[in-house]
Amino acid sequence: MKAKLKLFLFLLLVLTLLYGSSRVLNVGYRKLYQPTYETLSRIFEDTQSFNTLLIGNSKVEFGINPFYIDRIAQLNTINFGYAATNFPTHLLLLQAYLKKHPAPKYLLLGIENNMFFTDEDHCNKLPLYDYLNRQEVVEYFESLQLPYKLPKYIPFSKFVFMDDYSRFGILSAFRGKGLFQSADIYHYKGFYIGKKNRAPIPFIPQSTADTALTLHAKALATFEQIVSICKKQGITLLLLFPPRPHDKGKPIPISNRAVDQYLVKKQRNNSFLVLRNDSIASFEPTHFVDASHLNYEGSVKYSSLLGTYLFNLQQAKPQ
Repeated sequence: MKAKLKLFLFLLLVLTLLYGSSRVLNVGYRKLYQPTYETLSRIFEDTQSFNTLLIGNSKVEFGINPFYIDRIAQLNTINFGYAATNFPTHLLLLQAYLKKHPAPKYLLLGIENNMFFTDEDHCNKLPLYDYLNRQEVVEYFESLQLPYKLPKYIPFSKFVFMDDYSRFGILSAFRGKGLFQSADIYHYKGFYIGKKNRAPIPFIPQSTADTALTLHAKALATFEQIVSICKKQGITLLLLFPPRPHDKGKPIPISNRAVDQYLVKKQRNNSFLVLRNDSIASFEPTHFVDASHLNYEGSVKYSSLLGTYLFNLQQAKPQ
C-alpha cells in the first residue's frame, strides 16, 4: 500500500513539475514569438474581417506593410505572414480564416519556386498545438504526419514535440525575452520590422540557374486546394514571388521552367495573377538586410508597388 502511495506521489510530483515548467515556457514562448501568436489569434479567435489578406513566409511577414497597400489602394489589409511556412500552412491559415470571417476580396500569397518541389513545412508548429480543438488544425497535423493526440488531451505535453525551429531561443523564452520587443521595432497589422536595421548587404548573392524539373505531387495538390478555394469564394488570388537583390540595370534570372510552365497551364482554367517582382532590376542590395529579406526602406518600396498594382487592378475592373 505504501509503495503504491509513493508511486502516486512521485507521479503527481513529476506531473506538477512538468505542468509548472510548461506554464513558464508558455508565457515566455508566447512573448518570444509574439507575431506568430498574434497572427493565430486574429485568425482563430478574432471576428474582425479584412478585404485583403497577405499570407506567406517571413518574406511576407517582414517584407509587406499593409499600411501602404491600404493608403494607396484604399483597402483593409492584414498581414498573416508566418515564418518558414509552405503551402500546407498557407492552406490552413486560409481555411481557418474563412471559418469565422467573410471571404476577402484579395489574397496575396507569397510563393517561391522551392515550394513546388516538396511537401515539407518547416515552420514553428508549437503555437498551433494550442488550436487542436479546431478540426482543420487536426487535419493539418494528420496531413503532415505529425504527432498531435497527446498535446490535444494533455496540453503541456506539446513541449515534448519541439522541433529545431521551436528550440531556437528557448533559453530566451525562460528569461521572458521577446524577439520583437526592442524600441526600434515597427509593427502594423501583422507586419514587423526593425527600423534601425538599415545597413545594406555588402554583396550581390550569386545566383545559379534553378533547373529542378520534378514537381511534387502533394505540393501541387495543396496549392491547387488554395486556388480552388479562392475560385469558389470569389477571391482574387495574386501569387507573389519575392524580390531579390541584384545589380542596378541587370535582371537576375531565377525563375524555374517547370514552375513557370505549370503556372501558365493552371492559369488557363483559373483566374489568378502571378507577380514576379524579381524579374526587373528594381531592388538593389541597399533594399535588403540579408540575401532574401527586405530592410525597412525595401519594405516601403515593395509595399508601395503592390499598393499601386492593386489600385490599378481595381480601376481596370468594370464597375
